[in-house]
Amino acid sequence: MPAIQSAFNEAVDAYLSWNDGKPEPVIEVNDRKLTIPEVCGLVWNCRDFLPALTCYTFGLFDEPIRQGSSYAQAARRLKVLYMDTLSLAA
Repeated sequence: MPAIQSAFNEAVDAYLSWNDGKPEPVIEVNDRKLTIPEVCGLVWNCRDFLPALTCYTFGLFDEPIRQGSSYAQAARRLKVLYMDTLSLAA
């Protein structure tokens, strides 16, 4: 699995474990620390299928993503969820 796809899967897990009051999660990609929206940008146009486990993980904090969905579809959804979370915390 390419590094950017692995990073996105890590971003989904980081979002899931992110609690109020904790600093925003960062994901390390090729020795760079990126925010969740930045990682979403890496797969924004990726049409590869999302792993079933990542589809399932979305269901733990939002509506499940249908198996066969692309990284691009999931990135758009995760970015919206992330920005909504930030706006609620402000």
